[in-house]
Amino acid sequence: MKTRLILSALLLSSLGALSSAQSVCDQLQIVDIRYDAFRDSLLLVHVINGSPDIFSYPGFILYNEQGDTIAKETPNFFGIGQEQVHALTLYPDFSELTEVTDGSLELWILFFDTLVCTYDISEPVCPETDCNELVFSLGNLGGALTFGFFHYSVLDSAGAVLVEVDFTLEEQVQEFRDTICLPSGDYTLKLSADEGSVGGQPYFQLYELASQFWGAQIADYFNHANPEIEIPFSLYDNCKETINAVEYPAQEGEVQIISTPDGVRAIAREKQILEMSLYDLAGRLMARRSGPATELFMPAGNLSGMYLVKVGLEDGGYTSELAFLGD
Repeated sequence: MKTRLILSALLLSSLGALSSAQSVCDQLQIVDIRYDAFRDSLLLVHVINGSPDIFSYPGFILYNEQGDTIAKETPNFFGIGQEQVHALTLYPDFSELTEVTDGSLELWILFFDTLVCTYDISEPVCPETDCNELVFSLGNLGGALTFGFFHYSVLDSAGAVLVEVDFTLEEQVQEFRDTICLPSGDYTLKLSADEGSVGGQPYFQLYELASQFWGAQIADYFNHANPEIEIPFSLYDNCKETINAVEYPAQEGEVQIISTPDGVRAIAREKQILEMSLYDLAGRLMARRSGPATELFMPAGNLSGMYLVKVGLEDGGYTSELAFLGD
């Protein structure tokens, strides 16, 4: 009886704040809906709440155009704060879903007791890029200093080495970070240390830069006594076959790429440039400029040597070429 009274009070409070339901729902912004980068069974709903209501014990349900349930949240928040990401479990019949067309998203409160908001949804749930920015880091969480010479690498499904970096943790440097760029697919992360690595609590992470707000990641402690780690992982596993299909080589002459010691300039003849990315020869993303614009310039800064420049156009076309930066 006590539980029923508490829920009734919460319901009255929520309904009072929702007396102007449409305006309250309008103030709850659905930023995007996308897969979790490393867990293909989850769809993540990113929201920003600008309303005075907290939507007590919220739960989202996503439907397709036929009204079939695509994914449903198990409520685990007391309410919706200013910004949150809600994890919805994907129903098995939709494991090959790449976009939602003419679907709907419902927001319920009080453990699915009351429906308060419904949103029309038509958007992709896969990333629309073949460059998912990932960050690898190894840092010391304390207790003592960590010393050692470490190696990390990322291999593709065929065993080809895509990234390979050596680094050292010493007295003045207790953390290492590296940014890489990978399309959706299957990979292996390898981490090892030379004999003699000691001390502290070294902790490694691999996470998507765009998803760091909600912590989609691979993470664990590094054990000096077992200094070789090999972790297979899939990145946007449900999207592996879709990324290359949305891009195609731009026609010759559509984009001009001009490199100088000061930087790289991309000029489009007729179409808008959405982004220009600069990678080193190990595949790590070094810099990016975003449009839309008919011309983008990327300064060289401290970069020197040979780099790959990739320019993406508004219609999905792209072009890439090598550029030499610096003196």
